Amino acid sequence: MERELALIAQYLPSIVHGLFMTLLLTVLILGTATPLALLIVLVRSTRFEVIVTAYVTFIRAMPALIIIYISFYALPQFGIRLTPFEASYYGLTAVSAAYISEDIRGGFNSIERG
Repeated sequence: MERELALIAQYLPSIVHGLFMTLLLTVLILGTATPLALLIVLVRSTRFEVIVTAYVTFIRAMPALIIIYISFYALPQFGIRLTPFEASYYGLTAVSAAYISEDIRGGFNSIERG
């Protein structure tokens, strides 16, 4: 039991830091993805519907981890270098915005006209 407590004490600062970074990333992503999703829904009712629908379909079809990998490993090929935090932020914001936009669109479509 003493060995386990020593092990927990050794790794507790890293766990707390990871928890803090996860919560920070969650708040930032939701704060950015929700307005972006609303914008996607509004643009979807314009003449750019095909482009926005393709974006939402493409992003929702790919696993979030692949989007993050693309953000971190593929963008430097084009001269865009991101930190791991930034790559996670941009990748997960793109994924979250696509999913949230579908939720908002479904909510709007469920309301009867009148």
